[in-house]
Amino acid sequence: MRVFDGHNDLLYRLWETGDRDGAAFLTSDGQGHIDLERARIGGFSGGLFAVFADSPEFEQTLASTDASAMPLSMDDIEPIGLTHASAICHEQIAIVRRMSAARPDALRICSSTGQIGQAMSDGAVACVLHVEGLEMIDDPRAQLPELYDLGVRSIGPVWSRPNRFGHGVPFRYPCDPDTGPGLTAAGFELIEICQQMGILVDVAHMNAAGVADVASVAETPFVSSHAGVHAICPASRNHTDDQLRTIAHSGGLVGIVLNTDFIRRDGRADPDTVLSSFVDHIRHVINVAGIEAAALGSDFDGGPVARDLADCSALPSLVRRMEAGGLNAAQIEAVCHGNWLRVLKETIG
Repeated sequence: MRVFDGHNDLLYRLWETGDRDGAAFLTSDGQGHIDLERARIGGFSGGLFAVFADSPEFEQTLASTDASAMPLSMDDIEPIGLTHASAICHEQIAIVRRMSAARPDALRICSSTGQIGQAMSDGAVACVLHVEGLEMIDDPRAQLPELYDLGVRSIGPVWSRPNRFGHGVPFRYPCDPDTGPGLTAAGFELIEICQQMGILVDVAHMNAAGVADVASVAETPFVSSHAGVHAICPASRNHTDDQLRTIAHSGGLVGIVLNTDFIRRDGRADPDTVLSSFVDHIRHVINVAGIEAAALGSDFDGGPVARDLADCSALPSLVRRMEAGGLNAAQIEAVCHGNWLRVLKETIG
């Protein structure tokens, strides 16, 4: 089964390790969660590849927290500067552009669903560029065209920290996602510009007010690229049933994350998490919001995974678990790639 995945942090991993040519992916060094060989084994055929500027205090907290013993909880993370964010994000975009230019048989930057389909047919991983937290610009009308020309087709206006466009949801467990104000005036303008340009809007790191604000002005589908179900795991990053229905009403979807701390009822990053736990989230989305709203958004290379889903080569195990959990072939195809391709067709073209 081909998988089009809603979110991964491969580019951040390559940047963080100083791999400016993507050699770890192209030569399949076995590090992290994604490389070319494992992608081909697992049917990982494409996805939204995030560019992301780090937040030092968040990285320090992760390094000092035993997430397997307790859920991650962290109050508001400080904003980061435009210059810092712009440099990092442009460096990550440069990495993937080098990879695509050097090995179009292995990975291709795709700016339309036609290009995605062609890449998949040719056996190359289809890469749709996504900016996670738009700290790298301050004037969207003037600066978004440059990102668009570089291949960016998806934007999460905020990560889990405040910026000029809105207030990201902090990492808290247990916690309701209603943690503060939503979009700023600049944020509302940004959503309008994205829709005009054909850029997908992602609310994965928005709080409840932010999701509602996007819904209030949405004229095209919007998504939550990598999140879980709040009714099962009450983390602030997960979506309530009302939010699931709101996203689905736009024609959008929720990519179920494979990070165990957003899947388990106890909020822990436990590698012994069973595959049926992930299927529980998928089935919940289907039951509440319909099959069209359910998809995958792994967050590979971005968070803790289960031992049985240790990297992208193990995705067939998740597909088999969906079958065992009662999903039929058409539903599994929709979750694994059909819903993402439909939403992208309706947004980026």
